[in-house]
Amino acid sequence: MKKRFLMPDTYWETGLLEQFLEEKAAQGWMPVSFSGYSSGTFEKGTSQALRFRLEPARPETLADREERENVYREMGWQFAAELVDYRVYYAKDPAAPELYTDPATQGWAWDRQLRKLRRDSVLYILLLAFWSVWQFRSLWEKDTPVETFLSGMWTVWLFVVWYFLRGFTKKLRALRGIRRVRRQLEAGIALSHGGDVAASLRRQKRSEVCSWAAIALLMVFMVSLIIGNSSPVELSEAPPRQPWVAMATLDPDTAGMKMDWGQYRERRGLLVPFACQAEQWRWNFGPYWDACFERTALPVFAKALYEERLRRYTEAHPTGTVEILEDPRFDGAALVTSRNANDTGNIQAFMAYKDRAAVYGTITMDADLRDHLDDFAAILADFQ
Repeated sequence: MKKRFLMPDTYWETGLLEQFLEEKAAQGWMPVSFSGYSSGTFEKGTSQALRFRLEPARPETLADREERENVYREMGWQFAAELVDYRVYYAKDPAAPELYTDPATQGWAWDRQLRKLRRDSVLYILLLAFWSVWQFRSLWEKDTPVETFLSGMWTVWLFVVWYFLRGFTKKLRALRGIRRVRRQLEAGIALSHGGDVAASLRRQKRSEVCSWAAIALLMVFMVSLIIGNSSPVELSEAPPRQPWVAMATLDPDTAGMKMDWGQYRERRGLLVPFACQAEQWRWNFGPYWDACFERTALPVFAKALYEERLRRYTEAHPTGTVEILEDPRFDGAALVTSRNANDTGNIQAFMAYKDRAAVYGTITMDADLRDHLDDFAAILADFQ
């Protein structure tokens, strides 16, 4: 019978790993293989009182390895398995001589291994930092970072932050441990055999539980995003009471024309409990109407949406006239007016927010959104 066990999380302290393997052997479990430093596969056998030692793997020819292991066998040590950068040996005889009896020789043999562990840890931290920065930068390079963040990307950000902190703290702890071992060897002190295995395993188990919990939460959030985004429906199928000023209210004559497109969709999430969008327009640069509404979890989100939309719209229409409205019914409101490319139609956008709610509407038709400020104010008051 084979079984997988978690390994102690301090792979630079070989004495701790040796103590762990000896305890497993006393329970009748012999190592077969290892999955990195985190876990190992053990085979059930008879209980044995064994001594385990780990030796750094070294670059050598097959003939040199066979010669060295023949010497080890004569000393009473048998090869058990490879543990990443270590070779694991065990001895049944409690009187078998140590593989290293001279601290200076042991320090020389371990120097390359410790330098490699240190280099790998530093490289891991650098790559982790680059990956984390790239994840954040890829979001902020979008034209609508706030909207993207609130619509669900915040879950990915949260996972990136957690993953970075987890990896950084683990590797920083490893670097400190490696430095401590190097100083011990440089001082001529032989490596000890043993340690607090139970405490190390508890840390490893907590790390495993946190990792799986974070992955599970990320999956739940991703699924909730898929569920929370409803499929578009025809505008005629939208609920009758919705937070927008309809085209029929803005310009009844235009609304009476045959439209080529009219859709409605809703979105729900943790940071934006309710959001909806409606569009209606005709082909060939005909009348266009777009309305958006968000009820956010915090007022700061509504303000950020308002500011992003104002910035984005003014950048897209640099010749438009921007009017910041001083109206106590809004915490912030702006109206941008311009003309289309052929100077044959009026283009307007209105954006505002109040407390936790934000509203946004754009039109291309002969109507004036300024005439409907009462309607927008009522929307923000009623749909908090």
